[in-house]
Amino acid sequence: METDRYLSECLRLQTVIQTARTRLYALMEDRIAELPYRVGDYVTIGAKEGWISRITPVEPNVIRVEYNPPKSDGTRSNLVRVEVCGTESVKKS
Repeated sequence: METDRYLSECLRLQTVIQTARTRLYALMEDRIAELPYRVGDYVTIGAKEGWISRITPVEPNVIRVEYNPPKSDGTRSNLVRVEVCGTESVKKS
């Protein structure tokens, strides 16, 4: 009886946690949609430059940006670099 109550409470808490995670992720996705830059844009991230290939939320106002830096001739490379930074650190070039 005690074990059933314990398992029931654990399942309830897991549901609450999963619901909170889902809501937080949705809010962060909404925040990414509001950013002034998108996948494919040429941006400056601190002192680095490149084309965004992926933006992933890490936590509120922090994103993981995967980007392709330019080759020596200025064209897009196939290399992928990663920066974890604040959303304000990325500037559209």
